[in-house]
Amino acid sequence: MVSAGARGVKLYFGHQKLHARPLDDPAHASLFEWLEQRSVPVLVHVNTVRYRDELARVLRAHPRLELVCAHLCGSRTDLDRLAGLLREFPRLRVDTSHGAGLPGVDGFTAIEEDRDRLRALIEIQPERFLFGSDLVTARGAPGDLDAARAWDLQLAANLGLLERERFEFWRHAARIGALTPGVYFGLALPEPAVSRLLGGNARAWLGAYRPP
Repeated sequence: MVSAGARGVKLYFGHQKLHARPLDDPAHASLFEWLEQRSVPVLVHVNTVRYRDELARVLRAHPRLELVCAHLCGSRTDLDRLAGLLREFPRLRVDTSHGAGLPGVDGFTAIEEDRDRLRALIEIQPERFLFGSDLVTARGAPGDLDAARAWDLQLAANLGLLERERFEFWRHAARIGALTPGVYFGLALPEPAVSRLLGGNARAWLGAYRPP
């Protein structure tokens, strides 16, 4: 794929439904070595509630991987875990994206409850965070206006989390399992941090790779 023009890879095997074997299984070693030696940008989805230690062993074995860990490295609901990963692995970058529906609602709700802590983590090391690296961009079938509106809302909320004092998205309703339109408190990041998250850090990450 790289010889055909790919400029990075996404690995899903940290998702519990796709976790056929440990992330640090010896069968994966040659892949990580190849990616590390060539500074290929790597985006990895890891459920760190379940597989934090496996990810840590990969990062210790391959300390120069150009790796971005999606969705605040699976730690949107546990910023202590996120802070620990950032502290232990100084080259690790994380993406700030949230998905549609319940995953987005759960993530935005957790961050709202601890937003001062997340804002402080970002302001201390803004070069470690990237916007939208794992934000799904599919808009549905042509002419599907509901899908287009859902995508527009999701994108605006992901931007709003970083840029604004308040933003709109679905929230949990009083009835269990139901969602209702609502307003969240965002991070309202200052410059130059917000510009780095919205583009500068991605250019640095993607620019690390030099095709042979």
